[in-house]
This record gives sequence, structure tokens and C-alpha cells, in this order.
Amino acid sequence: MTICYVTREFFPFYYGGIGSHFYFQMKMMQSKGHRIILITNEYPNVEKHLVAKYYDGIEIVFTDASLENFQTHQNLNNSFLMWKALDDLIEANEIKLDFVVIPDCGSEGFFMILNQTLYGKYPDIKFVVEVEGPMNMVAVKNRDSVDEHFTITGLMEEFTFRNSKYFTFPTEIMMKELKDQIKIEEINYKLVPNLVNNDFVPGAAKHNPVTKNIFFVGRLEYRKGADLLIQAFIQIIEEEKYNDAQLYFVGKDQYWNDYGKTFQEYWCEKLTSQQLSKIHFLQFLPHDELIERLAESRVCVFPSRWEPFGNVALEAILAGVPVIVPKGTGLAEIVDRDYDWLFEAENIGELKNVLKKALDETEDNLILRSENLVKRAKEVLAISEESFCSFLEETKEGKGIALNEKRHDAKLIFEIFSVYIQLTGNPGKKFKEMQKDYFKVNQLYQDISKFYAELQTQFDQVNKENLILKKYLNVLQNGKVSQ
Repeated sequence: MTICYVTREFFPFYYGGIGSHFYFQMKMMQSKGHRIILITNEYPNVEKHLVAKYYDGIEIVFTDASLENFQTHQNLNNSFLMWKALDDLIEANEIKLDFVVIPDCGSEGFFMILNQTLYGKYPDIKFVVEVEGPMNMVAVKNRDSVDEHFTITGLMEEFTFRNSKYFTFPTEIMMKELKDQIKIEEINYKLVPNLVNNDFVPGAAKHNPVTKNIFFVGRLEYRKGADLLIQAFIQIIEEEKYNDAQLYFVGKDQYWNDYGKTFQEYWCEKLTSQQLSKIHFLQFLPHDELIERLAESRVCVFPSRWEPFGNVALEAILAGVPVIVPKGTGLAEIVDRDYDWLFEAENIGELKNVLKKALDETEDNLILRSENLVKRAKEVLAISEESFCSFLEETKEGKGIALNEKRHDAKLIFEIFSVYIQLTGNPGKKFKEMQKDYFKVNQLYQDISKFYAELQTQFDQVNKENLILKKYLNVLQNGKVSQ
């Protein structure tokens, strides 16, 4: 089979959960004899010798940034560039693709799905949406400001979901949550846990369970529950028995709307110097150093309020480090069903009690727990490989989305571009190009022709770039509105 992957997360130059999972899945499929193509963005830190090392045998197609068409919306523009790269690849090289694998987050496949459902292009290609957690859903869970940019992204994601036929989900809970939100019943899907870095294995650095080091690995944001862990920890160290425990945060500091400042700034101001002497902020760590740090930990805690899967938790387990995870999240599906170091999400009291159990555990029991978890992690990876391969084989002979199958919703398309119009102050050429789409949609949906006419009026009213757009972009990029 010829499989094309599409993602802006160009591992290891752009490190993210989607890019990491896609990379290891591509390598797995390549090892089974399939032809793999990756469409991605070329970043300034991309080094050719590392590309050759990581992607030996995988064909890479970089997007052409000069074709930028939606300057005021990053996700809309990125989706457009990804589609142009795919279209040029197919037209210029006459490549027959069996599958195109796209991520849900940010709707990078929006224009691809739009062209397939609206214009009947790529009838023989199966587009597979690998669901990791829609960007708009993540923003809501994270209590981020959902401005016009997130509104557009959410509409793009919804359109992609409604007009795609094949899906993979990393966990049951993510599958159920998305189906409940989008109200989609008739889809073909498979549960495919994420693949992670196999270098995270016991022996890479000898694990020392005797320490009382507690580790948190992940972005310091609301949905990850870093605040829950720090509150539970400062209560524990008040007891003399646990006074020698140390807490390490490994991950990028993030701005919190609730605090009006970053997580680290807030807690460094709030806590006493004695408490802070036991809490360490390490920021993002390179892979080799992270392995060494994990070896120094007694337990890794992932106290997320909401989590579709948990790549880093699986990596920690592969490194032989026991974990504490919340019930009712994707994290709980990674560990064995009989696993007992669980707590109710957001319950600081329960988290504190499980932390005490971890600190009280004997060395022999910790080693046994570690060995059992490693076996479970390898099980998860094996399930992922078998499940994804079988899913592609099962759907290879199936049908793609047919033209005019009436899955698409013209209203969503209008909403996407009408919100975009409000953000841009230089419609000109963009309007003429988009007018073709509007005309096509209007033919299919006469009942909203009046709304189409109103778009022209909106265009005429826009005469300059929305000044507040800079603040919106700053929120997206830095998590903080510039002054």
C-alpha cells in the first residue's frame, strides 16, 4: 500500500504528541513493506543529516510557504498548504495513494476533505482521521480564550469529522466523547493506541526506586492538572515522614487565565521558600536527559483533568517508572484494569493518599510493579500495531466518500469563511478565489442563498486589518495577550 501522512508536527524538529505518534507509526508501516510519504512543513531548525537519519526510506514533501493564502488564520492557511502539496503530488507525479492519514487537531485535512466531498476529487483515496483531541475541544478543556481563531478552527474540525468516513481513536473515552459531541453514528473506526518512542526501555538508565522523587512530565497547563499535584504535594511534606520528598516539573511553563500569569510565576510567589526548596521546575528536557531524570524518579504522576491518551505516561512506563493516573481519562486505559494507583480526577485528597502509598511502597514491590507495567506497555504497543494494520486491510477495498452523498453541511462552510472575513482586511483576490466555493455551495443549498449575499456586504465593510488580531495570535502562540 501507498500511505501518505499529513501533519505540521515534523518529528523531532517540531515535537508534539501527534507528530511523535505519526512518526513511529510511519516507521512501523515502512518496516512492513509499505510505501510511506509525509507531507509536512519545513522549519528553520530542520537539519538535512537528521532528516536522512530519521526518515531513511520515507519520502518527504514540504509545503510551499510562498502559496500562503490565509495570512490571518494559521490553521486555515496550514490546511490550504497541505492540500496544495497533496494535490500537486497526485497531479504531477501520478501517484496512486491508497490512504491519506490526517490528524484531527487543527483540521489539517480540511481542504482535502472539502475537495473530496464538494467536488468529488480523490474518489479512490481513503482519508483516515486519527483522533487525538480536537484543538477547539482542548481549548475549552484548558479554559483558554475561545476567540474567532478558535471558532474557525472548531468549525473546520467539525466539517472534517462530519465528512470523513474512516477514523482511529487512541482510547474508548475519546471515541465516546467525540461521537457524543458531534452526534455522528455511522462511521468506520478502530481503537488504535498511540505509538511512542521505543528507546524508553528499562536499562537505558538504571531505575532507582529508592529515591523519593516525584515527577510530572507535560505542559504546565490547566487540563494537565499540575496545580492539583502541587497542592497535594505541599500537604504531604507537612508530615515529617514525607519531608524528604522532592517534586519535579518537567515541561514548558504556560500562561493561566485564572492566575493572570504563568503557572510557575504564580506558585513561586504563593509558596514559602521552604516549600519551594522541594519543588523544581526543569522546563523541557532533551530525550537523553529525560531518560536519566526518569531513572531518578520513584513515581511519575499524570494528574490530568482531561486526557485523550497520554504518550508521555506510556513512555515513562516503558522506562520502568510506576505511574499515578486519574480514573475516567485516556490515561487509565493505558494501565492494566487491575491497576490500583488511580484516583478520581480533580480529587486532591485521593491524589494525596495515592502519593503516600507510592512513597511508602517497599523497594521489592516497586520493582515488581515496574515489571508488570512494562509488560502492559509492550502489550499496548502490540495492540496498536495489529489494530492499525488490520484496519487498513479491512478498509482497503471499501468505498470513499461519494460526491453529493449529502454528508457535508454548507452552513459550516459559510460559517468558517464568514468568521474569517471578519478577521481579514484585504479580501480582494481571496474573495474571488473563494467565490467559486460559495457558488458551488449555493447551488447545492438554495435555502441559504440569502446568507451568501450577506457575505458580499461583509466584505465591503472590511477596510483594514483587525488590530486585535495580533492579540489573538499572541494568545495562540504564547498563551498570553500582549500589552
